[in-house]
Amino acid sequence: MRWRIEEFHKVWKTDGTQVEKLRIQSYSNLKRVAVIQAFIAIRLMQLQDMAKNKEVAKETSCETVLSELSWKILWKKTERKIAIPEDPPSVYWAYYAIAKLGGWHDSKRTGRVGVKAMWTGWIKLIELVEAVEIVKQLKLE
Repeated sequence: MRWRIEEFHKVWKTDGTQVEKLRIQSYSNLKRVAVIQAFIAIRLMQLQDMAKNKEVAKETSCETVLSELSWKILWKKTERKIAIPEDPPSVYWAYYAIAKLGGWHDSKRTGRVGVKAMWTGWIKLIELVEAVEIVKQLKLE
C-alpha cells in the first residue's frame, strides 16, 4: 500500500490541496486546516477511483459524492445549452465535469485527469455553491 500512501501525500501536499503552501502562524489553526484538506484529498482520490471503473461510475448517481445543489450548479456551468435533467447524472459525468471546470482538456487523449485540475475544479464548484447559498439567504427575489 506504499504507492497509495505516496499518492495521498502527492494529492494532499503538492499537486492537490497544496497543504505545504499554507502560511498560517497559529499551530492550532494550521492543524485544523491541514486535517480538513486531508479529508478533501481523500475525497478527490475516491472520486478518481470511482471514475476509473467506467461501468460502475456510469451507473452510480453523482449524488453519492455531490449534493443536489452542487451537481445542478455544475451542470449549468458545464452543460450550458442542455436543460438540467430530472434524474441526477452519473459519477462518471461529475468527475469529468469537475475536471473541465478546473481547466482540464483531454489534449493527450488519455482520459486521465490530473490532480491539479480536479482540485481547481472542486474549489470553483465550492465557490459557486457558496455564492448561490449566500444569494438564497439574501432573499433578493
